[in-house]
Amino acid sequence: MDNQQERSLVDLGWLAGVWESEGYFGIHLNSTLFSPKYSYMHGFRLDPMCGFTNSDSKMIEELSTILRFNNLAFYIERPRIHGFSNKKPTQELKIGGLKRVPRFLDVILPYLKTKQDRALLLKKYIDYRLSKSKNTPYGIYELYLYDELRKLNGNPPSKSSESIRQTLLNEKSDDVLRTE
Repeated sequence: MDNQQERSLVDLGWLAGVWESEGYFGIHLNSTLFSPKYSYMHGFRLDPMCGFTNSDSKMIEELSTILRFNNLAFYIERPRIHGFSNKKPTQELKIGGLKRVPRFLDVILPYLKTKQDRALLLKKYIDYRLSKSKNTPYGIYELYLYDELRKLNGNPPSKSSESIRQTLLNEKSDDVLRTE
């Protein structure tokens, strides 16, 4: 193995380690009530997202370098200053969407240990959505995966996802809850 390939493997192992420590794998519930473009989506969108938040700009830069080297798209939100004067501003590096996130997951999954279950569940969600046509409204199964990922991340089930689930059930959605 040459030095560049060995360095790449070390970098990917480091990337996975810090992502497991400070990063997340999630599905963001976004309102589309005021967007005519998404009117067919019951007023919401479920967007896959991987993110890493830190106050150390060197850490963010090193992550950026590794992601760029692996041709992975990402963006960095401007530094945010929280309400307390003694808090350091944080930056968030994000990878979002049905095309970008699976590319990232394919690269990082072999190196994950403690958050591998979350990454696999996110991949399951993405694979399911990609098996549908682009304009297919969300169903019960997507909400199930959303809530399961929230649980794995230590968050309670979302009240908004429960109200959406009730709306879908009331509309007698054709989507069947599967737990495979």
